[in-house]
Amino acid sequence: MPPHDELRRLAEAAGGGTWTPSPSGRLVNATNAKIGGETPICEIRGWGYLTGKGHGALGLSEAEAIAVQRALAAYIAAANPARILALLDEVDACNKAHEHTSLMLGAKLEEITRLRAGLSAAIRAAELALFVIRKQGVMPNASWENGFNRDLKTAKEAKGSTHD
Repeated sequence: MPPHDELRRLAEAAGGGTWTPSPSGRLVNATNAKIGGETPICEIRGWGYLTGKGHGALGLSEAEAIAVQRALAAYIAAANPARILALLDEVDACNKAHEHTSLMLGAKLEEITRLRAGLSAAIRAAELALFVIRKQGVMPNASWENGFNRDLKTAKEAKGSTHD
């Protein structure tokens, strides 16, 4: 099972609806048809840890501790099943787009490889033809030779190499 399939299954099982933090920030409440109205689904604990003075406690003021609890409740409420499902849908869409792009790039790379091989063959054929023309001394004039040389140079540059 792909990694997020289990998360999708759990989010779907939890149902839609909204999650909201309570005003105190100590609870997160859910509203949906599966649970029949609004009910607490999460209690933010740790008041003693946040405000305590003992070993490992943070020793926050009451206002600071309430702010931490409210922030935690808001975060948990924001990570509700509907939001998780929407994020998973985005991940799936991105994965499909990536797969499509990879396939397209692979096809373009194959096409470029074929075109480059064809250009290499055409360059070799033109070089051979020029060799034969020069060897037999049948080049019509210097203008023709300059034109052939210019075209060969352009083809080699298009291929990306001037030494093949």
